[in-house]
Amino acid sequence: MSDFIDDFLAGLEEDKQQPRQQSGLEKILMSSRDNQGTVVFAPFKDSLTGKFYILINNCREYKTTISTYRDGNDEVWVKILPKEFYGELNAAQSALYDEVVGLFDQVDSDLGEIANKWSIIRKRSYSIFQGVLTNHLNSAGVQQKERLGKPALLIFPSRQPINELAVAIKNKIAGMGNSKEWIPAVFSPTSTGREGVITISFTKPDSPGYDCSVGFEFNSNYAKIVDPVAGFPEEVTKDFGNILEEFLGWQNGNDSRFNETNFREMKKIFTAELAKLNAGIPKEQPTPENKNGVDPMIDGGSGQAPQVTPPTTTAPQPAPETSASPAPDASPDGGTGVELPF
Repeated sequence: MSDFIDDFLAGLEEDKQQPRQQSGLEKILMSSRDNQGTVVFAPFKDSLTGKFYILINNCREYKTTISTYRDGNDEVWVKILPKEFYGELNAAQSALYDEVVGLFDQVDSDLGEIANKWSIIRKRSYSIFQGVLTNHLNSAGVQQKERLGKPALLIFPSRQPINELAVAIKNKIAGMGNSKEWIPAVFSPTSTGREGVITISFTKPDSPGYDCSVGFEFNSNYAKIVDPVAGFPEEVTKDFGNILEEFLGWQNGNDSRFNETNFREMKKIFTAELAKLNAGIPKEQPTPENKNGVDPMIDGGSGQAPQVTPPTTTAPQPAPETSASPAPDASPDGGTGVELPF
């Protein structure tokens, strides 16, 4: 019996210490100037929803240090998703979530209009795809050759890609004589049988918002973009699965997307911040987000140090679009009236 107990406890300890398996997907944050331009990819379905994308509206984010990220030694964007993305919560978890959201909103309100506020606290919407990159041109038209043929998680800080995808599908159906038979050539449930890909052009102009357009490319007599018979090898597609869990990375909980440890710590952080604000202690001026480097919010726990932008000494600049409250949620079909086929 003692051997059984010892083996049981040893196995439990070993399992507890097993790190979360690292994904082979490259997370490409499209708010980075270096990543903006045109991405061409074969989309793969989300294992949970069966859709080819995830749309997150009004994701609350706060930049801070937290013990679950590199032992609290580096700042990171902690994300609070809309409640429905966390699945079934028990009563205590639901109450904790509501309390943390309420504290976040109070901090957001009490900070007022300090300069570069968007570099501390913000709400963002995300369009997220997973797929195999067949081409990637930056905004200067330079091909990112090292990414070709690689699996990627494409993270767009905007609802526009989903809206424009709905428009592109509607226009393509009309252009094909109201035929929908071409759709599986791009949105295939398997890695074979594909004869087309999606193209998304996404850039940040000087004005607020993003410029975005979506289209499709298909095999022709002159060029084969995708081999419908060979498809994509298993070693490339094996990490495609739950898009939301890939997006959250280290912020996932041990057995669910709701990381109770993070939420309890964020409650303490927001409570302390509100106490300082109520005491009249001025908030330090935040450092603007590094748009040209690796945003630590997408770090999957690989151990690579995030790039840090030195504090700015220039005059405060107007906050970009993401600092404002998002516009009313767009309909899933982008307002086109076309029901998306996924």
